[in-house]
Amino acid sequence: MNEYPKVVIKKKNIQVLIDYCLAENIEFSVRNKPFSDVDLEVELKISDIKKALVTGMFLRENRIELDGAEAMKAAAVKKVSSPRKSSKAEDSNGEPAAEDMARMEEENGLFKAAD
Repeated sequence: MNEYPKVVIKKKNIQVLIDYCLAENIEFSVRNKPFSDVDLEVELKISDIKKALVTGMFLRENRIELDGAEAMKAAAVKKVSSPRKSSKAEDSNGEPAAEDMARMEEENGLFKAAD
């Protein structure tokens, strides 16, 4: 199954894409987007990796999104929430860890050398 990239573009912006495809000798087909009067679906028949990279840079530069790219972005951006540690580490009993106890005792002056 050889699936070509599709671009959804407004009718008023299609001239830029058509000019690019003609200049780069990229075969394309245009269809009306279902349930829309202003959007068109353009299928770019790209089989060369170099043309695909250059076309991707062109699309990004002109802020044209591939059809289905929003779903890929959402999956890539989805963050995994992780529990945050409190500023003071605590052991399983809810008491500060031994390192923090030693530091707090030093700060409070419990281990000051006698003068």
